[in-house]
Amino acid sequence: MAINETIIVLEPILKPLQFIVNSLKFLVGGIFGLYVIMVAMKYIEARQNRKILQSILNELRHLNKKPTTKKKTKK
Repeated sequence: MAINETIIVLEPILKPLQFIVNSLKFLVGGIFGLYVIMVAMKYIEARQNRKILQSILNELRHLNKKPTTKKKTKK
């Protein structure tokens, strides 16, 4: 099978895929696309940081709890 025959066979499969890729290039292309990607990355990073800080806060709350046992006093 020659390369030209392969292209003819794969063309119906690749045409919708090429449309999707071109649409993504248009949406994400240029400075605006970089800005959108940066905002998405910052959002994901902020969510991860929030989870980490929440776990630290929970650990600190657990460590700051007073013990429930009573101390014995001398008479």
